[in-house]
Amino acid sequence: KDSLSLLHLLIFLQKKLPQKFLLKVLTVDPGSSGYDPSGLVPYLASLRDGYGNEIDHHYVQEDIIGRAYKNNFGGAEKKKVTSICAYCARMKRGVM
Repeated sequence: KDSLSLLHLLIFLQKKLPQKFLLKVLTVDPGSSGYDPSGLVPYLASLRDGYGNEIDHHYVQEDIIGRAYKNNFGGAEKKKVTSICAYCARMKRGVM
């Protein structure tokens, strides 16, 4: 929701500022059963930037959650991944 709010703010600024700038959107699907960002695809396709153009949207699927569990998250042995949220956020930034 923070990123969507920022996107709407940037669209607004495109309409107001004399400087021209392009917007591109990246959605990273981390492969979590509890979070499915695919619903953003049609929503973002319906948006237009401040100049009336379609917004360039890239949708990337990465098995970040699977990698976290592979790295012993929640396992009985020595945990390399101690926070799933921090790990996912860090890995999504790496995808960008």
